[in-house]
Amino acid sequence: MDIEREVARFVPKDGRISSDPDGVAVVGERTRLTARVDAVTRDAEILGRDVRVRFEPLRFVWTIGGERRETEAAATDYSFTERGSETVQVTPGYRASLDAGDGWRELPGVVDGPALQTTLRVVEVRSVNVGESCDDDPDGPGC
Repeated sequence: MDIEREVARFVPKDGRISSDPDGVAVVGERTRLTARVDAVTRDAEILGRDVRVRFEPLRFVWTIGGERRETEAAATDYSFTERGSETVQVTPGYRASLDAGDGWRELPGVVDGPALQTTLRVVEVRSVNVGESCDDDPDGPGC
């Protein structure tokens, strides 16, 4: 068993996707999506040795609206074209480093964490011109 495969057993499994606005997107408007994952250091036993393993977010592979994109930043913007329910998924990739008591050594490659997923409600927004404010006519159109 190679060390990279052993280290991958300890990859962070928590995190979430946040959106702005929260849980909602507006057709034709940019929605800010952010992968909420942190750098993590863990104590582990690998190949019979006590070590410390550090995972730092390095890249993010997003799947949004049937489109796949890779970013180095934890946030990305997306503009939806149709209303409805949209699933957003991101797979964080981590740089892994190992300390077996003799200092940190970066391991080659990227260790993928589990995919994070959320569902957004995509809505259309329409404006209505009215003759009076809602304060003046609380039963008026759009109030």
